[in-house]
Amino acid sequence: MNLQYMIMLSRIIILVSGSICCHGGLTGTLRPLVAISFALVFSVVMLLIADLDSPRRGSLSVSQQALEDFGGQWANQPAD
Repeated sequence: MNLQYMIMLSRIIILVSGSICCHGGLTGTLRPLVAISFALVFSVVMLLIADLDSPRRGSLSVSQQALEDFGGQWANQPAD
């Protein structure tokens, strides 16, 4: 995985976590369960995006057959 990609994802996570804490500070009601669950869900989504972005090294593999079929159908369409 690219180092610049990981730095960008880390910055996004830091900004989102900071906004959760800022909101809790402004309203005076910090809910730790909501903050922790949001951070976990956000982290899992970012890991899935990073894993799917590296198709050869990722742990998830997705078939490219549907994309190839679509590309073949689109290439055979006459131009208007």
